[in-house]
Amino acid sequence: MNYAQALDVINNGGAVTRDTWNGDGYRSFIFLLPGSQFVVNRAPLLGIFVPGTKVRYRSHVDMVYPDGSVGTWHGFEVDFKATDWTQVDLQMPRPILRSFAALTPTQRQLWDEGRN
Repeated sequence: MNYAQALDVINNGGAVTRDTWNGDGYRSFIFLLPGSQFVVNRAPLLGIFVPGTKVRYRSHVDMVYPDGSVGTWHGFEVDFKATDWTQVDLQMPRPILRSFAALTPTQRQLWDEGRN
């Protein structure tokens, strides 16, 4: 699929990957993390905002990396022009998504909230 089709997938709660991102049994993929709101109560935001300030966290695209970490994904022109995007089956067996096991409880909660 192309990038526009990949965006349709993540906008509907799915996840997508590119063949060039994967290897050694690991599967990196991107997904849409919906926006949320929270109250500032700890560093590092306490150094920027007054305690108790409500902050709106905007939706954005995150990536699950091979080491199990999750971070904001910033695509490149090569990604936008690619036609090798494929949808990730989020129900696939754990051995293929073994890097997911390395996520912290907070990262897993954010992942679960992003899928609902």
